[in-house]
Amino acid sequence: MTAGAELIAVDALPVKLGHFVEICLFHKEYAISHSAGRDEYHVFTTIPAGNRFAGSGRLCICQVELTKLGVGPMEVRPAKPVYVSESLSDYDLHVRTNIFLSAEDFQRSTLIRIIENNKSMVLRPGSSTGLYCPRPGQFIINIG
Repeated sequence: MTAGAELIAVDALPVKLGHFVEICLFHKEYAISHSAGRDEYHVFTTIPAGNRFAGSGRLCICQVELTKLGVGPMEVRPAKPVYVSESLSDYDLHVRTNIFLSAEDFQRSTLIRIIENNKSMVLRPGSSTGLYCPRPGQFIINIG
């Protein structure tokens, strides 16, 4: 079975030079091999509502404003799903970012797309999942 995760902007999301998001799937306190993803923004831009701004399993460095080039709206590459040994019922998604520092901002501004065996579902952190914020900018979401 394969799984991945993406973060989706609820409203237009301004990002600045130096913003980043790291996400990783965890199973019973252990990181899933190759599931870590990092998105770095080396540009001032806005992610349109409904667009992906982070994904698991790959590194994405945004250095060019796609909208100004006429390529389309700003959105990062899709998550790269990784092999997991069982269903996602006991899995957590760990997020570290400097875009949102409080659980309230993260919950208000973000949707989570879970990809499992090429099927996806969208979750709202905290309402349909558990959401824990151990320190500013760090979030643990139970996706099971």
